[in-house]
This record gives sequence, structure tokens and C-alpha cells, in this order.
Amino acid sequence: MEAATSDAQHAEMLERINQFNILRESNATLRADCENYAKRSRELDAKLQALSAELEPAKEQARVAQAELQARDAQITRLEGESRRWQERNAQLLSKVRVNNFNFFQADVA
Repeated sequence: MEAATSDAQHAEMLERINQFNILRESNATLRADCENYAKRSRELDAKLQALSAELEPAKEQARVAQAELQARDAQITRLEGESRRWQERNAQLLSKVRVNNFNFFQADVA
């Protein structure tokens, strides 16, 4: 009876040792994976920082170009309004000249 118990205990002990070994190997694998992923994460962070720094001048150029575009649009709008006012003024003056010329020629004829 003791031999059967001893064999059972021995078998249980071997099973536990086997499970322990599996857990240790799994732990080692997970640690290695974790280190690899941490390294990859650092590499990607460094690459992101470099690309962000590289992109910053282009962003600034875009902001400057946008501001210049808005200023030009405002200037165009202002100049169009000014042109319209001058055209109206020109039309008024031409109308007065025509009336004055007509009156002048009418006075000559009479």
C-alpha cells in the first residue's frame, strides 16, 4: 500500500515538476516577447518623433501660405469693391458729360 501511495506521490510530483517547467518556459518566452515589444515600441516612438520634427516645417509653411491666401482674398475683395465704386463714379461722370455735351450742342443749334 505504501508503495502505491509512494508511486502516486511520485507521479504527482513529476506532474508538478513538468507543469513548473512549462510555466518557467512560458514565462521566459513572455519576458522575451515583452522585451522585443518594448524595444519595438521605443524604435517606433523615436521614428514618430523624427517624422514629427521633419513634418513641422511643412506645417508652418502651410500655416503661412494659408494666412497669405486669406490676406490676398481680403485684398481682392477690397479691390473689387473699389473697382466697382470707380466704375459707378465713371458712369456718373460720363452721364453728366453726355448731358452737358447735349445741352452745349442744343445751345449752339438754337
